Amino acid sequence: MLGYKEAQHEEYDPESSQLFVSRLACSLAGKTMRIQIKEGSQAFKWYGGKDAEENYYCSFGINPDFKPELNHPDVVFSGVDHDGDVRIIEINKNDFFISTLFVPQTKSTKGNPHTLIRGFIQEALRHC
Repeated sequence: MLGYKEAQHEEYDPESSQLFVSRLACSLAGKTMRIQIKEGSQAFKWYGGKDAEENYYCSFGINPDFKPELNHPDVVFSGVDHDGDVRIIEINKNDFFISTLFVPQTKSTKGNPHTLIRGFIQEALRHC
């Protein structure tokens, strides 16, 4: 979509010159953090509000060097932490394309799935 055929995640290809996801200076593994949700976004629709608290199990995030490259009319930074770092990205031309830098399934149970997982399932069922 952005024209970067070699875009990579540092965990999978640390030698890539186009690391859109890179190792954080300070790991978030084992932390719980608040996220501000952008009103009008898909995430806002499913969370039903402007903030959430999520669990992190990784040490990677959006490479700040490439953040301007992600400035595209179809890409929405719909969730940020208290430092303004991107935690949820969406593609708004898709009924449900939400990418997170936290792990929603850790807050899910069989009887009470995470709100984003519930949203994904509802959208999938709507297209069956």
